[in-house]
Amino acid sequence: MGGETKGQQLARLRQQVRERDGPWCYYCGRLYPETLDHLIERSMGGRYVLWNVVLAHQHCNLNVRGLTAEEKRHHNALLRIAHA
Repeated sequence: MGGETKGQQLARLRQQVRERDGPWCYYCGRLYPETLDHLIERSMGGRYVLWNVVLAHQHCNLNVRGLTAEEKRHHNALLRIAHA
């Protein structure tokens, strides 16, 4: 990450997440999410690291704001059942 700007670092992280998870929203499973969401919220000490971020649509991200990582996993499971 030496001389990279914050924007370049985030773009690289987004690409790494996309390579790991594919082009689907973590919460609803639909294609082409546009935001990174923290499983452990930044306000709770979460960081921009690969194990702590997932791709999410803006509206999905807003729906889980303030939830713990465990609550987000539960929310994820319920949404995927609803969209199956």
